[in-house]
Amino acid sequence: MPRPALLAAVWCGAWMAAVYASAQSDDAAQQIDAGAARAFFRQHCLKCHGEQTQEAKLRLDGLAADFARGEVAERWTEVMDRLNSGEMPPPEEPQPDAQRVVAITEWIAKSLAQAAADRQSSGGEAVLRRLNRDEYNNTIRDLLAVDFRPGDTFPADPPAHGFDNVGAALQISPLLMEKYLKAAREIVDQAIATGERPPSYSWHLEVEEAHRSNVFPGRQSAGEDELWVPDRITLGHRYIIKGSGQEVRDGMVVHTGSQDEWGSGFRWFRVPNTGRYRVRVRAAARVPSRQEVLDSVQRIMLQRNVERDWKDDSAAEQERKKAQWLADEWPQIAEHFRTDPIYGYGAPRMKVATEGRIVLGEVSVDATVDAPQVYEFDCELTHNPAETQGIDITNNYRVPRLLENNWFLHHPDFARPELLVDWVELEGIYADEWPPESHLRLFPSPPPAGSREIDYAREVLARFMGRAYRRPVEQVEVDSMLSLFGQVRPHKESFEEAIKVPLTAVLSSPHFLFLVEPATAEGPQSLSDYQIASRLSYFLWSSMPDDALFTLAAEGKLSATDALRKQVDRMLADPRSGALVRNFAGQWLGLREVGSNPPVESLFPRYDSHLEESMVRESEAFFAEILQHDLSVMNLIQSDFAMLNERLARFYGIPEVRGDRFRRVDLPEGARRGGVLTQASVLTLTSNGTRTSPVVRGVWILENLLGDPPPPPPPDAGDLAPSVPGIDKATVRDRLEAHRRIPQCASCHQKIDPLGFALENFDAHGRWRDQYGFGYEGRVHGDDPVVDASGRLPDGRRLDGVESLQAVLLADEDRFLACLTEKMMIYALGRGLEARDRPLRDKLVADMKADGYTLRSLIKSIVTSEAFLTK
Repeated sequence: MPRPALLAAVWCGAWMAAVYASAQSDDAAQQIDAGAARAFFRQHCLKCHGEQTQEAKLRLDGLAADFARGEVAERWTEVMDRLNSGEMPPPEEPQPDAQRVVAITEWIAKSLAQAAADRQSSGGEAVLRRLNRDEYNNTIRDLLAVDFRPGDTFPADPPAHGFDNVGAALQISPLLMEKYLKAAREIVDQAIATGERPPSYSWHLEVEEAHRSNVFPGRQSAGEDELWVPDRITLGHRYIIKGSGQEVRDGMVVHTGSQDEWGSGFRWFRVPNTGRYRVRVRAAARVPSRQEVLDSVQRIMLQRNVERDWKDDSAAEQERKKAQWLADEWPQIAEHFRTDPIYGYGAPRMKVATEGRIVLGEVSVDATVDAPQVYEFDCELTHNPAETQGIDITNNYRVPRLLENNWFLHHPDFARPELLVDWVELEGIYADEWPPESHLRLFPSPPPAGSREIDYAREVLARFMGRAYRRPVEQVEVDSMLSLFGQVRPHKESFEEAIKVPLTAVLSSPHFLFLVEPATAEGPQSLSDYQIASRLSYFLWSSMPDDALFTLAAEGKLSATDALRKQVDRMLADPRSGALVRNFAGQWLGLREVGSNPPVESLFPRYDSHLEESMVRESEAFFAEILQHDLSVMNLIQSDFAMLNERLARFYGIPEVRGDRFRRVDLPEGARRGGVLTQASVLTLTSNGTRTSPVVRGVWILENLLGDPPPPPPPDAGDLAPSVPGIDKATVRDRLEAHRRIPQCASCHQKIDPLGFALENFDAHGRWRDQYGFGYEGRVHGDDPVVDASGRLPDGRRLDGVESLQAVLLADEDRFLACLTEKMMIYALGRGLEARDRPLRDKLVADMKADGYTLRSLIKSIVTSEAFLTK
């Protein structure tokens, strides 16, 4: 059944009339009961929602007045919302008296609130919640200082209610339990360091050496392949310096970013030990000016004319033709290179990856040839006698391939951003201290002189279990793990190898893998201070509590309202709060889906990996700016600033933004940006790769900004054919006409389509357009249709472009605030919401409005609510 219809924000005309009449409705409200409600349904609703017909799968005849039952309460809530919004009865049906509507909705609201009060429930059922992948990784990081990235080790966590931290969906299976056990072994092995500090090796390789030899430098020892680097150390295997085929200039290898060029680096080597290594690259950049681009194009084209078309002419005739070409043909060719934004180049992108295509990092190089800089990248390399390693360095800056530049795009003389690589170093094993921090987390001090191993094991296990279980541990729990240590110790060579077994068992325990909270028996149970600490830290950090939270919990002071509010301020100031931005905003706005269906390259050649990354980072930085600087959340709808780096600013056509760092930029007049609806991330993920999708964009708005997702389309609704420029000039609006003619589709499309059409000026990768492009590869011709971004909402209000859409959403702020609050509640509580959560949601919205419309005020209200502090 669809969620409650909160699109009252869009159809508020009838709702406002009902509110106006509510002052005179007290007497009527007193007369309403279940019988009167059913009579109202018979008169106005059962034609479409009765025994014979159930539009939107909603049936109201026989609806029980049992407001305490979850599914029944949800249905009553949906009825209340649709009546409040004026959406039902539909305009073509007889309309009920406004006072009667208010009386019905007030009776439903009071009945729902009374049922919630009678149950003394905070809203949700107790569900044992497993750590999701991100929470697991962050917890291991903070518990053991081990950077363990599950990746494909664990299956993807299934989302529920829009988020992947909802307990009801985070189930566990025997196979997943095996994976947890395997991961625990690997983590403990990585955390514990035995023996002396491993030797640190360093290799310095001059990349231009490849142009003198490109062979195995150094010498080979007798009997085996072994590379010696002067004054350095044995690599243990011969290797090749990569870099041949490129120009060498000023002692550095030049990389232009052409798709057919080799990278720099080295390969076919083996590291002597497994561990953390650091790659250093000394590099610089040269970014040609637009005039240099024009000069290079002119030079290339004249050279082609001489060598191909004028090769048989005399020198004098060639000069004559050259002058004629410069006067007649060159101005038209030059116009493209003089005006197209893609030739206002940014810095080259240095991409460093292992030979196994694990990307170590990607950075915009802005150092000059006169002052090269050293860029560092960390990686984990494994010693394996049967396999070799490799490090690749490439220029990942891509100049879009267009009709105007296609034939000479990879010509060596074509001016483009150049990455110049001087040398590369590899150092490892790289350890800041020995023993490493991970080892000291387990063994902060050596065993006291003369102490027994079993006593030291008890000390280690008791300390570790308390932090891993995020609560004080009982003696019997420690004894159980200590018994395991005693069983394996005779069979292990050392204390460290033996203690690994119970440590692995701790990391495989439900007390570590799950957020264990009390089960609800009769009414809610208060969480302990330790459980509150975990709820708070996994809400704001997606990780375990830190020492400050543990200390407050041990003192029994964390549950106090003032203490919780202070901890919110402290925790939001911590870099770990970036997890709230990535995981809440990332899932709420759908940022994780960006790139899953990228724009087709032939139609959108300006889309590349750097732009895609920048799109996501813009939305995250925008949310973080609102959160950290206590700005009004209404900036999410419309703002006079954006968070931009140079790549995205070039794409948006906003000047004077340099570098890859995201910063707040005041938007110039006519920028047509501001708010999430204008961000390329949202506009791209709501398109289908070849064209925009007003339906998907409209549904996105309903779901994520208004909290009113429409019901799923009927199975025979079909889909729109992909846009194929050059075949016809049917716009998306034309294609949607077929859906609107289907009666079962019309009711939903009249709500969805106007919202999506208002964003039609943004194409499938978020670039502004005034015309559709139906020429070859999406080219715009003079007679192509002008974009029509107009529409009419069911309540009669007209939309004409993104600014009018933003104005409607701002005018209906309560619906947006309710939606945002619901999303944050789901994420904070780790469960879906029910009808009896509605009073709390409304209170949170009111508190947020009274406290400056900030995310911080919403978070503080949530963590001090009964729903957050009880289970």
